[in-house]
Amino acid sequence: MIGVAAGCGGSDPLPTPTTTRPAGSAVDPRGYLADSALAAQGIRGYLATLEGVAPEVTPVEARRIAPALQEDADRVALAFGRLSAGRLDDARLEEQRTAVTPILGELAKTMDRGAQAAAEGRTRQLVALLPALRTGLETLRTSLAAG
Repeated sequence: MIGVAAGCGGSDPLPTPTTTRPAGSAVDPRGYLADSALAAQGIRGYLATLEGVAPEVTPVEARRIAPALQEDADRVALAFGRLSAGRLDDARLEEQRTAVTPILGELAKTMDRGAQAAAEGRTRQLVALLPALRTGLETLRTSLAAG
């Protein structure tokens, strides 16, 4: 889902979700892939931003990258909300959605805390969140591979 969604869906580009979804909404596979692609975009962007200042980030750099981190964290939070609210008729995709949604929710929280730490120039806190982010991503990958 998350890692491969951007290339799926035929020749038509996937729509970019921009709004929340009502709880219990029926979602078709294309909508599911669009939400997954949004999450993947946010995760990739967040990591790329962090890699751009690695290995050591200064408070000034942290404040500079904070808006980009927050934007990506917000993408993942939106995708999480949409994936949490939706339901799929496809049993395999619904099982996958159910498995990855809580993991994605934890990643969204970690990413938001990192963006807040960056905005405040708290580099130690930002760096301290990296292991949780890596663990969350690995858990997400493992869950997707199993599904």
